[in-house]
Amino acid sequence: MPETVLLSQYPLPYHKLGSWTTLYMNYLNTDHQIDHIICEKPIKSPLFKNVNYVTFRKSFKFKVIQKITKNTQYQYIKKLKKLIKPGNKYVIQIVDNFKIVPQIEELITAYYQRSDFYIQFFYHSYPPFLSKEKGISFFKFVNEIVLLTKSSATIHEDYYKIKPHNFSILYNGIDSRKFFSISEKEKIIRKNEMGYSGKKIFLWVSQDKPKKGLDLLLKVWKTISEKYPDILLLVAGSTRVIESNSIQILGKVPNDMMPQYYQMADYYVFPTLCEEGFPMSLSEAVKCGCHCIASSIGGVPEVLNYGTYGKLVTEPFSEMAWTEAIEEALKYKKNPYLIPEDIYSINQWVDGMNTLINNAKIKLQRSS
Repeated sequence: MPETVLLSQYPLPYHKLGSWTTLYMNYLNTDHQIDHIICEKPIKSPLFKNVNYVTFRKSFKFKVIQKITKNTQYQYIKKLKKLIKPGNKYVIQIVDNFKIVPQIEELITAYYQRSDFYIQFFYHSYPPFLSKEKGISFFKFVNEIVLLTKSSATIHEDYYKIKPHNFSILYNGIDSRKFFSISEKEKIIRKNEMGYSGKKIFLWVSQDKPKKGLDLLLKVWKTISEKYPDILLLVAGSTRVIESNSIQILGKVPNDMMPQYYQMADYYVFPTLCEEGFPMSLSEAVKCGCHCIASSIGGVPEVLNYGTYGKLVTEPFSEMAWTEAIEEALKYKKNPYLIPEDIYSINQWVDGMNTLINNAKIKLQRSS
């Protein structure tokens, strides 16, 4: 039976926040199909069960070799070569690590049979990453590209002029045990408990980078808050100092505390100015029943089912467009968008991952 090897750029469990690391950690707590993980030795414990860890440390020697060779991937290749047994078959999963692919190709070509390997590459952004020239060799070697949205797959197909069967789609999955909607009565109680009684709560959650659109939102907010004194913007993920009665900076909020903010919020604003793959925070807000208002860029329209699950701002760089979208949202006493209860669940993601691995193993066995 073919074995599955995950090459992880981060140690698992991972002690920091991250979208795909969170997904894999959820997956590894289920009846998963990962046989081996090659990664840096994890800081966080306990380690996951029913999986063989092949780890390394970023020692002084490691850093010296990396500096001399300018090769950040050599430890992974070294451990992979030690793990693989000639004649056995392997599904190798790579997540967002384009640099390692040519080195794996070189390793397999030199020591093994290419037909004994099925390479799955998971890409968690949206636009094509490689140039057309580099993409030719990349797509010849990789068996399957797993993308976050169908629209991303279409763009890749058009850009690289490759066949659709090279792509699979796996939407991000959210833990429904933590992220779920609450009733209006419960929402009022939650607001009272947290000191936001009588307020219409807007929530922004992200790392505070220019491409995330917070500066744009704050400009819009300055105008809107003067007109609507009962609104409050909660900003999670930023440590800015802003003096305003209509804005509260929450700082960096631990992930396990985020559900209470999503559930309490009436509106979730996502003014991204870049092409994102499948934003976790937006997905979490959808799961918690927020009235979502988001930029119509990248994978966002597909996450909101092209306007079925929330408002899409088709001119996301325009202050006027955002002002109009927020004012329109304020006309509704409750969220007008009906969200399926099972949408974007982690269970769906786990089933999807298992299907991807099983299909890869079937193809490997047929290649015998």
